[in-house]
Amino acid sequence: MTLRVRLAILLLAMLLPFAGLSFWQARDIYADQRAHAASEALSMSRLIGYSIDDYIESTEDLLVFVAGSEAARTGDSAALQTWFSEMLPSYPHFMNIIFVGSDGIIQAAGLLPEDPSKPVDVSDTVYFQRSMEATGLAVGDFMLGKISGNPVVHVCYPVYDTAGARTGFVAAAFSLTRIQDRVMDLDVPSYMNATVVDQNGIVVARSADAEQWVGTDVSAMFDLPGMQSEPEGTGEITLAGGRTQLSSYTTAAKVPWHVRCNVENTHVLQEVQASIERQLSVSIPLFLLAFAGFLWIGRDLDVMHRHTRRMALSDALTGLANVRQLEQDLHRAISVADRTDRPVSFIMLDLDNFKQFNDLRGHRAGDAALKAAATVVKDAVRGRDACYRYGGEEFCVLLPDTDADGAYSVAERIRRQIADSEVRLDDGTTAPITVSAGVATYPANSNTAEDLINCSDAALYRAKDQGRNTVCVSDRTPGPHPIG
Repeated sequence: MTLRVRLAILLLAMLLPFAGLSFWQARDIYADQRAHAASEALSMSRLIGYSIDDYIESTEDLLVFVAGSEAARTGDSAALQTWFSEMLPSYPHFMNIIFVGSDGIIQAAGLLPEDPSKPVDVSDTVYFQRSMEATGLAVGDFMLGKISGNPVVHVCYPVYDTAGARTGFVAAAFSLTRIQDRVMDLDVPSYMNATVVDQNGIVVARSADAEQWVGTDVSAMFDLPGMQSEPEGTGEITLAGGRTQLSSYTTAAKVPWHVRCNVENTHVLQEVQASIERQLSVSIPLFLLAFAGFLWIGRDLDVMHRHTRRMALSDALTGLANVRQLEQDLHRAISVADRTDRPVSFIMLDLDNFKQFNDLRGHRAGDAALKAAATVVKDAVRGRDACYRYGGEEFCVLLPDTDADGAYSVAERIRRQIADSEVRLDDGTTAPITVSAGVATYPANSNTAEDLINCSDAALYRAKDQGRNTVCVSDRTPGPHPIG
């Protein structure tokens, strides 16, 4: 057997394990990218849900104030008419503000009908029926307003007279066009579609192609019964033509509306391809190096495998461990916590306004910001703690044997040090960055590894909702511990 044949056989013997390892890693990468996309979609759904709740809560405050006024409680329609006419221009997201009597007749309105002398009867509407049955806030269905003729949703609050008897209700007629502008004023990624539907599956707002979708029934496509039975969920939906999308949803707290964010599978596949290409750019040179080493200095093939494995568990840009390493470490830490009866805390961090930073200064500056933040996070934790790049502009820290107070101190130290640091740009200038953080603790806030991440993620979005550059601690109480 010639030397050339021997080398070919040797090379083939070394390539087969490498090919097998690459195949399994590709499967893992695909699963990781799908899980990350679903998690990202759920986070965006929650963020839109918080925006809806804030929107409805501010409207409820106004309606409670109006319902408790002397004019409303005494049934002074003339005074209410004047008040509503003056008030309506200050609330551009309202198509109308009305007071409806118990008989269903509109007695006062900011926007009057074409013939003010002709009574407007809304007793046949869903919002009238729901409001007359409710003791607090009630929300109607999508409809065309009887006065404006435009697509609206009514948010209502009951009115009682001075003797405590119900006399009707006040209502704000939301303009769906303005709801669209208000609710979707968020940075929804281009590869993701965000849709808000009401309790009947009618689209209330959408991040893309709103004119085409708002007012349409998507209950069958979105599995409305499933969304109504569970407040949150992730999965896959099939669109017309057989196209599939990863999908995550949540339910608003103030109104029976659902927010569903879908991610195109093509985006997931693109991310998988990019990740595999990055790994191959590392693993192929390592393989060649290992092969040369085997030939010339007797180095074993498993040296290359160990290098490849280490690279697969770390983030190329920041040098921090990645999500795959986090999953292994987090389950191990919780297992130890169960045996020792000691807490485990988790911090989720997100660079504030990172998209605007990238758009304004460029991706090289964005990479510099990510590396600068990673350095601060790594330097701020103890030797037994571990820090990771979770994806995009998100980082996280795993703190074994640490309670909520200790984790808050670490998160606050990271937040403060990042706020005090500056990113040095290619042109020699510097730029400030800040970070928001959410803290959760096992078992105080959650009883599984996945739930611990979700709790910290929810606390993170609460921190962003409070103005960013702040730290919030989860106040959630976990449900029953899963069996098995």
